[in-house]
Amino acid sequence: MENVLVDIGQANATGHYAGHPLPHPDPADEKLQVAGKRSGLLSAYPRTKHAETRLRGAWPTNANGVVQFTSIFPGYYTGRATHIHTKVFPEWTALPNGAFDAGRLSHVGQFFFDDEVNSVVDKMHPYTTNPLKDRTRNWCDSFNIFEDSHGPEGQNNPVFRLSLGQLVEGLKY
Repeated sequence: MENVLVDIGQANATGHYAGHPLPHPDPADEKLQVAGKRSGLLSAYPRTKHAETRLRGAWPTNANGVVQFTSIFPGYYTGRATHIHTKVFPEWTALPNGAFDAGRLSHVGQFFFDDEVNSVVDKMHPYTTNPLKDRTRNWCDSFNIFEDSHGPEGQNNPVFRLSLGQLVEGLKY
């Protein structure tokens, strides 16, 4: 479908999202939640810095229903597998300031990366500066989004297809 808006967002190399304050330093000894919806995660911190928009973007599909983005490889944070958020809006309006007025939302999802690729990226700078040293694997994602995204028949594959030869160390982030 042409002119469908695809909106994406991701964390930087150290697992921080633009627009979100850094987690509060006081609970330095905070333990991961062990049960419930946020199992494996630390306390949530809401998006409050709306002017920060790096590593977020939206673009309409072309006549072939295709959209392409260029970005960095996303970083990871406690309890979540490496991923990129996506929303799809078949109805939307461009605003004069470059933003958009979201119409009907037809899809909310996440794309993941093969664990082998993640292991290679984890050894590259600036990903080596991530203070967390134990990345959550796809199959252990705290929200179970990776497993759920395969669909009821297990036919969907939420993993980006890319070869290790496409990864380049030293790109700006």
